[in-house]
Amino acid sequence: MIVIREATVKDIDKIILIESEWKNYYSCWGRDGFIKEFEKENSYTFVAEIEYEICGFINFWVIFNEIEINSLVVSKKFIRRGIASLLLSKVFEFSKKFNIKRLILEVNENNVAAIKLYEKYGFSIYNIRKKYYDFKYDAIMMERFL
Repeated sequence: MIVIREATVKDIDKIILIESEWKNYYSCWGRDGFIKEFEKENSYTFVAEIEYEICGFINFWVIFNEIEINSLVVSKKFIRRGIASLLLSKVFEFSKKFNIKRLILEVNENNVAAIKLYEKYGFSIYNIRKKYYDFKYDAIMMERFL
């Protein structure tokens, strides 16, 4: 059974381990970055667990009536099990509770699986940041209105 819960500072080491599995993941914050996230009032991180093992996480900011999704990462050994979908669903649930009107995110143009996932959940492209990642790859800006 997959459990989604709010992350705590004690989860940081496991979260950064998951980040490090993905060599081309451009949003790695590392320990210091996540400590700062836990100190921000508008930053939220949720983790997915299977039998008490953290297998994925999502981090987002609440900015007025919008949510900006910063990170959604699933451990390589747990991909294709619906974990990313459950983490996104948690954000949708959170959005309803706090009357959020719009969700936004950016994704590397090469991350086709993520783009397809976001499209499946109603996100659409509203802008492209040319050569945003490493001055080579475009950032696809996506949004979903609620």
